[in-house]
Amino acid sequence: MPEREKELIQKMWRHSRLLSECREMAEAVDNDEEVICELEQMGYSRETVRLVLLVPLVQVAWADGEVTGRERNFILEVARLRGIEQDGPVRRQLVNWLDHRPSEEFFQATLRFIGRLLEVLPMKERTARKRALISYCTRVAAASGGVLGLGRRISPVERTLLEQMGDDLDDHQEETLDPLADNCLC
Repeated sequence: MPEREKELIQKMWRHSRLLSECREMAEAVDNDEEVICELEQMGYSRETVRLVLLVPLVQVAWADGEVTGRERNFILEVARLRGIEQDGPVRRQLVNWLDHRPSEEFFQATLRFIGRLLEVLPMKERTARKRALISYCTRVAAASGGVLGLGRRISPVERTLLEQMGDDLDDHQEETLDPLADNCLC
């Protein structure tokens, strides 16, 4: 990976608070058996729950039917910067998802779960974190687009997926603003 891209990734991670709650989330769900059960049904373990916020990046990488080397490198670098150990089970799971496309149901369930995580935040922080997540997904989409750096860097399929992710997170947030809605996550 070019040094410029590494520096950009590091800067993005330092300035973004979106994915900083991976550890917090793992700690928070560690004591909530209902959430743990839901995550296990989705295919996560107590260890791999740290990958929840990286799954949308994986989904975007698979949008065109294959994960390119540049997309893969970007996602693995992001994981490294997030403290995912090189030889640990969490990284092995991430690599498995990059090698073998997870189901659409898995991607959708994970996005709904992320929406639920975001809904408990104050509106301003929720909006900032959602934008940051979509920004990272956009970087994945742009990682291997164009020919020799020319032309459209994000494919129409990837662009549609990015828009859908944003809409899905917005829809989920709007549901929580309904004063008649039950706020129970059960």
